[in-house]
Amino acid sequence: MIQGSFSRLRLALENILPADSTERFRYQVLCDHLKFEEALLIADSYSNSPCPYSDTMASLIQTYGQPHQLSLQRIAELMEEPTIRSGDTAGFRKFALRVRALVGMLEQLGEDGRIELRCGSHVARLLRKLPQDLRATFRRYLYSRRDGVPSLMDFAEWFGV
Repeated sequence: MIQGSFSRLRLALENILPADSTERFRYQVLCDHLKFEEALLIADSYSNSPCPYSDTMASLIQTYGQPHQLSLQRIAELMEEPTIRSGDTAGFRKFALRVRALVGMLEQLGEDGRIELRCGSHVARLLRKLPQDLRATFRRYLYSRRDGVPSLMDFAEWFGV
């Protein structure tokens, strides 16, 4: 779950840190918000760098911010959840919201995230969590749109969340 937490932290820092703030100020704010020991150790390793914030963020992005890793981790978490049964409205809604959260996270990551959004194998894996009747409904939805390979965005749109 550290990767998902990191993407939220990264977005929050982009929104709260003043554009004209110094590297040291940014570094201190970042360190104050890091919760995981491994991430703190990464930050500590750049404490004497001329650009401690930039160097720490680059390392954290390399470790926790890769779109492919993030999407695979979130999909793995979804795959560990119980399979949705026909008529399980609450389970279906929770699943739909988690898929939408995955799409939102990938949209924030720019072009690399968009590559993951278009990956049809992610949709194929997630479809296995749904009962046969819902899989058929999704396929009919795609057929009516005449799209090629289904994307995660198509999947999230179909949920209507």
